Amino acid sequence: TAASPTALARPRHLVTSSLVAPLPCSMFRLLLRPVAKARARYHSTVAGAGAAASVAAAETVAVGEGTLTFARTQPFKFNIIVATVKTALCDLLVQRYIEKRDTIDWKRNGVFVMFGGAYLGVFQYGLYVGLFQRLWPGMATFAAQPLSQKLRNAAGLRDLCKQIAFDNFVHYPFIYFPTFYCIKEGLQGDSGPVVAGGLAKYRANGVEDNLKMWALWIPGDAIVYAVPLWMRQTAATAR
Repeated sequence: TAASPTALARPRHLVTSSLVAPLPCSMFRLLLRPVAKARARYHSTVAGAGAAASVAAAETVAVGEGTLTFARTQPFKFNIIVATVKTALCDLLVQRYIEKRDTIDWKRNGVFVMFGGAYLGVFQYGLYVGLFQRLWPGMATFAAQPLSQKLRNAAGLRDLCKQIAFDNFVHYPFIYFPTFYCIKEGLQGDSGPVVAGGLAKYRANGVEDNLKMWALWIPGDAIVYAVPLWMRQTAATAR
């Protein structure tokens, strides 16, 4: 086929460049195709991760709300669970990371499981919520008030001080520590009398134990006995 007069009239290098000029554009688009696909995959992954994160956050909120509802509506059961798990877990952490034991002393841990569930979970709930409410009937109203009203509630503040005094100078020295030492003696001690052996060990350690307890819980009880009543025993379980 004969070349057109226009093509013949142009220099050879211009004719050649006009024929090959479209090729670089096609090659450029071809090279960018994997980049475009990778970008699409990235945005899809980010969108999927965002959706998964939203679902996970929603599930976390739902679990938290469910736990809070359970704690409010079933404070006795909730406290038994918290007291038992917390007490046993603390002993395991002490054995493993503070005492550096190679093997866990499960018999000793059993002391803390029993003490946490039976004493902290059951008995102390009856003491701090049941008995205290009979001794100081206004404590629930005081505990539910905001801080500004608490500070103006003279009768409530007096009852708060009485509860702190009862807990630290009656409950700890004469009930809490003797019970703990007797349970410990029963599970860990020799074959001798459990109560006598436990009380003997308490007499040897009692002054130091109570001084440490008072240093922490005389100020700490001011918070424990001021929070809403459903939180009281869970806060006290922190000891």
